[in-house]
Amino acid sequence: MKRVSDYSEKELLAFTDDQLSKLIEIECMFEGVEMVAPPGDEPAFGGNLQLKNFYKIGGSILFPTIELANKAASLATHEMEDTSLNGKYAASVKKVDTVQVESYYDFAELSAVKADKESFDKVHSQWEKRQRAYNGYCKNRDKAESTVYNAINSARETLGEENKRLAQYQRYLELAEDPEVAGRFFVDMLTKQGWDEIETQKELARVLLIQK
Repeated sequence: MKRVSDYSEKELLAFTDDQLSKLIEIECMFEGVEMVAPPGDEPAFGGNLQLKNFYKIGGSILFPTIELANKAASLATHEMEDTSLNGKYAASVKKVDTVQVESYYDFAELSAVKADKESFDKVHSQWEKRQRAYNGYCKNRDKAESTVYNAINSARETLGEENKRLAQYQRYLELAEDPEVAGRFFVDMLTKQGWDEIETQKELARVLLIQK
């Protein structure tokens, strides 16, 4: 098993996407990164409380329909107190003509949903924990990915420069029509670019080997 620094430029540039993905994970292994699977979709709370409208006419008596409220409003006395839902519901008011509309949650439904919410909060808390772990893995994997792709970009740049120098030698050879003369001009060019003698001779040997 080799990591990115163990491959040559040509080997790196020949990698497929799948091989690169594996190389990134190998780099993660060498860096001690814990592999974490995605946590899946965020759980959604399924509770669906519906507000219920009730109608009041001046006092504290609540009616389940506006028809009953209007009928009670037309009476001189509140003879319909048996239809009141006082005590079972407990929230804000707006005026509709002489009838007030109040919206409430049913206490029984509210209790059931509250229990569901507590259970959901535990599940969601576990999902958040897995998400944080996965985010940490992604951050560290990004570092390994950068290492791999930086190496590939460097390899691409190196091979590009090598190909340019090979093309330069081939042009010298066309003009000089003599490998030895072309080689001297090639060496002079590298020397003027700051190459030392050992590097120059290695590069000349490389282009001569390819040219054969």
